Amino acid sequence: MKLTQFPSPAANLLLRTATQQAEIDLLRQALNREHYLKAGRPVGHTLWQGIYETDIDGGSSNLVGVLCWGAAAKHLKEREQLIQWDKVTCANRLKLVVQLRRFLIIDAVRRPNLASQCMGLALRGLQNEWEKSHGYRPLLAESFHDPKQHTGTLYKATNWTPLGLTKGFARHRADFYQDLKSPKRLWVKPLQKSSLGLLSSPSELPEVHQKAVASATSGARCALKCSELRTLRQAFEKIDDPRGPFGKRHPFTAMLGLISYGLICGAPDVKSIWRKCGALDENQRRAMGLTQRSKATGRLTMPGYDASV
Repeated sequence: MKLTQFPSPAANLLLRTATQQAEIDLLRQALNREHYLKAGRPVGHTLWQGIYETDIDGGSSNLVGVLCWGAAAKHLKEREQLIQWDKVTCANRLKLVVQLRRFLIIDAVRRPNLASQCMGLALRGLQNEWEKSHGYRPLLAESFHDPKQHTGTLYKATNWTPLGLTKGFARHRADFYQDLKSPKRLWVKPLQKSSLGLLSSPSELPEVHQKAVASATSGARCALKCSELRTLRQAFEKIDDPRGPFGKRHPFTAMLGLISYGLICGAPDVKSIWRKCGALDENQRRAMGLTQRSKATGRLTMPGYDASV
């Protein structure tokens, strides 16, 4: 089993990033046994880390900690305000934020300072290991803790920054949230000194971060809510449609709305606008006013990038 290893300066702890399903399963089993939220199902890019304590000779090791990193939350007001993100920049650069979904110290080996040692060890190796697994270096870590479960002392001890309480919503499946009436405290941790400046910079990011950035021609999440897309389309309702009777396959307001959305997202030309808008889902296409459906799938279709308005 090939594992990446990082020795710890504290005691004889060893961080290993699991690259084989067998060890990932062992880490999941530990979470399912002892973590109050169980292992769950990570969303998007994922990184599993196990922390082991070795004997004096380094010949054997016991699992003492488990960390699971995954995709960042889509919308967090306090985080966006800290970074000074507008909605488009957030949609384009969100992959540069990674979320600590689970952190566990095995009960049988729990002792003072072990949790902070494990957390520090994991954070030091996070950028390198994420780059090896996913091809880019993240810039910011985020995490949540439930005030009903613990006080967040670990985050304070490892220099995370608190950003207030959430509104009590939890991710349900992939894209929906349900109200659990249980606000969580949000914490963030820059992974390098320049993190916040880079995340908010209008300039192109260094190459080690660039792969995470959704360009004008690729897959950022939609930068606007459906209600905002609808408002954007409605802004063009008073403009007369100059097209002839045989050139009205798609509503004029929808065409202008799609063009505007693409420009807002930084698309430099018509083909880029088409690719940017092609990522809109069914609800978003409906909000933009599209009406034509595919005979094969029944789904709303986008105008071709060379379509005439």
